Amino acid sequence: MKEEITRIEGSDGPTAVFIAGRNNGTITIRQRIQRFINRTRRKHIENYIKAEPHTINQVCEYIVEKLGYVELSKEDPKYQEDYQEMRASFLIQYEPELLGSLAHIGDLTEQTEEAINYYLSQLKLQQEAAKKVPVEFFDIDLHIYTKENGDNESHIIVEKTRNYIGGGASGNTKMVRRHNREFKKVYRYYGVSDEDIQNKSERFEEVVRMLALPMR
Repeated sequence: MKEEITRIEGSDGPTAVFIAGRNNGTITIRQRIQRFINRTRRKHIENYIKAEPHTINQVCEYIVEKLGYVELSKEDPKYQEDYQEMRASFLIQYEPELLGSLAHIGDLTEQTEEAINYYLSQLKLQQEAAKKVPVEFFDIDLHIYTKENGDNESHIIVEKTRNYIGGGASGNTKMVRRHNREFKKVYRYYGVSDEDIQNKSERFEEVVRMLALPMR
């Protein structure tokens, strides 16, 4: 059985999630139970998390030296492809004014097929426009780390400028579960400071949220 999981996470990271559905806001019993479990897990982490912060550069070293990942060369076609997509996503989030009329495309207000298709087409135009903005105006410091085992692959992405950490995995269930464990280890190592804990900073919220994610 092959599974695939992709995260777009990270403190101040670019997150674009689009979900179209018609459930009228109904929450099932199972969803209510899972939400309760997630809140309980999060509260436990908030109460017991300790100040053991590390820099984003130290996190990159940890990914290689402790978890056994290999950094992908910036000349690799896979890196180039991901770099283009990630740079565009960061630009849309942090400097959308560079896109002119495509800076803001509004929200999806209707759940009709026509409205959804139009909204998706606007997202695509926005992404393509972002890719065309010269790096002299906007750039990112992207690092991609991979671990492969046959057809199974796990990767962790770090953007150093904005302390972004993301990643994903594809392959069998064992690989996906291992990736989930390792991804949490990365966030646990990244950690928080006493100041983060006291002020409930964005870094604190992000680390707690990631550590509270259920294991698959």
